[in-house]
Order: sequence, then C-alpha cells, then structure tokens
Amino acid sequence: MDIKMQYLSIAITVFLIIELIANFFMPIFPPLFLGIWLLILYVLYLAERIDDLIVTHKINKLREVAEKEIEELVRAYGEKIGDEEKHDRS
Repeated sequence: MDIKMQYLSIAITVFLIIELIANFFMPIFPPLFLGIWLLILYVLYLAERIDDLIVTHKINKLREVAEKEIEELVRAYGEKIGDEEKHDRS
C-alpha cells in the first residue's frame, strides 16, 4: 500500500471515530456525516483506480521498449551469424 493511502486510511479511521462520537451526542446530523464518509470512500476509490491506470500505462511503455530492444538484439545477432557464415564460406 502506498504511503499516501496509509495516511488516508488513518484519517478515515479517525473520522469514523469522530463520527461515532458525534452520532451518539448529536443524532440530527448522521446524513451529513454519512455523505462525507461516502465522498471520502469515492475519492479513495478514484485515487486507487488512477494509480492502477498510471502503473498499467508505465508497464505497457516498458514492455514496448523491451520488445524493440529484443528485436534489435535479434536482428544484430542474425547479422553477426550471417557475417560469420560468409566468412567461413570464403
């Protein structure tokens, strides 16, 4: 888990404790606290999804670069083998 996500989970836990205390003493406001809680959960979900998309994009870029490098190495190795065969024939 990312360090930002750990801090966010700690903040959510503290918020839940405050919410439970507030609901005990002021039962008029639970919809407000519930709305804030749902908003925080949604932001947390979006942050996780965006992080997943960024990581996936970086992995795809690295895969493309690796494939190009492998193709170049195979091509260079093939040319080297071809040159050696020509040298052996002569």
